[in-house]
Amino acid sequence: MKSLATGELHLSLGGTLHVLRSLNLEDDVIHYEIDSVKHSADMAWDGFSLHLAMAAGSFVFSEVSPFPQTDAALDAHLARAPVAGRVSRVLVAVGDEVAAGQPMVCVEAMKMDMWLTAAAAGRVRALHTAPGEQVVLAAVLVELDLHDSRAS
Repeated sequence: MKSLATGELHLSLGGTLHVLRSLNLEDDVIHYEIDSVKHSADMAWDGFSLHLAMAAGSFVFSEVSPFPQTDAALDAHLARAPVAGRVSRVLVAVGDEVAAGQPMVCVEAMKMDMWLTAAAAGRVRALHTAPGEQVVLAAVLVELDLHDSRAS
């Protein structure tokens, strides 16, 4: 993929070069050209992801931070759902003291358990979920008041 000053993107897919050019954006619809053929797609933002729906199908794009240690999504005060899924266990309550690395909430997706652990020692300020609840990717499930302010 190569971005040009003209606003075009040159994409190589399967050895074939394609030219992509954005035409305009109206409300939640983007109009664009691929190899001089006009197309449009419905678009919607969902947290950190862009969803596009078009004739070819639906696609989800998420940008990965090149600086994850400063990424706002990695705030030690907040424990976010690592995937969309069902909360299977909650091991903490508001007011509980937690140690760094302590398991707090388990999210189950596709028969796999993914545990949210405390990024730093603190006290549970708020709990935004319960067992059996469906959650979306990156939803804040636990808020912590940290004991060490340097952990934020």
